Amino acid sequence: MFVKNLLFFLFILLILVASCKKGPAKFSLTGTISDETFSTTLNNCNISLYKYAVGSAQKTLISTITSYNGSYKFDFDRDKSEKYELVVLKENYFDISKVIYFSEFTANETLQKDYSTTAKAWAKLTFINQNPLIDDPWILDKPSAKQLVTTRICRISKFTQL
Repeated sequence: MFVKNLLFFLFILLILVASCKKGPAKFSLTGTISDETFSTTLNNCNISLYKYAVGSAQKTLISTITSYNGSYKFDFDRDKSEKYELVVLKENYFDISKVIYFSEFTANETLQKDYSTTAKAWAKLTFINQNPLIDDPWILDKPSAKQLVTTRICRISKFTQL
């Protein structure tokens, strides 16, 4: 009787296991890229997702998208990757490069990651030499009392007066 019950139990267990529909697990990564300079979303940026295989330093591109409203979403198969790298590029903005480890993901659930960056700023500096000297380490454009100085040769430590 015990053997008969054991066989019946194993038969039912085999049917249950075989009838489960299994497929590859998926990872989903979504988020928003913000512009801290102007307090808006970062429009028209290129967002790339790379994966690093376990034990390798070489990265492989999974996908690249162009975000028109600052949001992004990547859906990809779970595989033997150690980590992922999200790279955001836009002209005149500082690049974003963030590592997301495999352990942060849960199969068939969405991982939310929001990031922000700032615009690059440029400043034009003009130095005015109020008292030029003959042995001045600066190359002068015009020989006059108040001269604009180019920075071809520059010893900042000697230049104290603006």
